[in-house]
Amino acid sequence: MTALLVAAIGALGVAIGGIVVAVINARSKNKGDLYQRLATLEQWRTVQENRYSHLWAYCRLLIDYAYKHRRDGSPDLPDMPDDLK
Repeated sequence: MTALLVAAIGALGVAIGGIVVAVINARSKNKGDLYQRLATLEQWRTVQENRYSHLWAYCRLLIDYAYKHRRDGSPDLPDMPDDLK
């Protein structure tokens, strides 16, 4: 009885997986379109990771100024770079 139940659940999982793949393929005009969209998302993610890395470095610089270098006569804080605005 347990083996039959496990087999039924496995078959149901395979059927649902097949339906999901069929829907994804039907929604995209062709497979190239899907891969093009994935490539675009990967490029966007890379750009965002670089931006967040630069933003983190800038914030780290501000923290250093605030805790280490802020005294009378110390230089002003640096402006935010244009690529982070």
